[in-house]
Amino acid sequence: MAAAKAAKDEEERAATAAKVAATAKAEAEEKEAKEAAAAKAAEEHQAIKTAARASVYGQGPTCYLVSVGICFIKPSEDPASTKILKAKRPVGSKIYTTGVTWKGAQGGLWAEVDVARSPGDMGWMLVSGPGFGLKGPALIDPAVADRAWTTIQIKYHPKDPPFFTCFMPKNAKIGDLIDILCSRTGLNHTETILTKGLPAQNPNGQGLLPVDYTDPKDVLFREQTVQEANIRDCLQLVYTGHFDEDYTGLN
Repeated sequence: MAAAKAAKDEEERAATAAKVAATAKAEAEEKEAKEAAAAKAAEEHQAIKTAARASVYGQGPTCYLVSVGICFIKPSEDPASTKILKAKRPVGSKIYTTGVTWKGAQGGLWAEVDVARSPGDMGWMLVSGPGFGLKGPALIDPAVADRAWTTIQIKYHPKDPPFFTCFMPKNAKIGDLIDILCSRTGLNHTETILTKGLPAQNPNGQGLLPVDYTDPKDVLFREQTVQEANIRDCLQLVYTGHFDEDYTGLN
């Protein structure tokens, strides 16, 4: 009896061990199958992303210049992200990118930041596009800037340094320049006049003559192009409104 019972117990243990082994094998095979399926799905997803990248992404410069002193940034690896930050940057400062660009559904063109060369930035920066209150691109290609753009500075008090600087295409109108100036500073464009020179000294020695005595050839008109204006030096703002009340600083 004892021998029979021992044999039966051994059979049961063997059966249990076999069952456990079979279950472990099945679980391992199921895990392996899931991992293989996940790897295949990841490959397919990457292939789709690569195809999409080839169709909606493009190539651009690997360096841009800030044109109007502000940048719009998507601090995400995904250019379709809806989070956008606005940051001030000096006009003419360089933004280094990977050369990859992306165009959104609304027409905005974005460049991927090269974090190795622009360590203070990440994500994507707006190059140009509607909906940001810009009269031109936010970033410009230095190669284009050299031949088709010019730096313009504007001062208000004759003895003070310029309070406004921007890049402008040479074929842009002076009216565009005034609109950009006013959109950044809160000034009223109907009360803004730009001149290339100041009135002559007052014969009585008390400073300059009134602005009405500015040489007519120095007064710029909205219809002129920047190139036609032949700007060689810092422009002078003549503001017929209340500058101290209207000026909000650069925004």
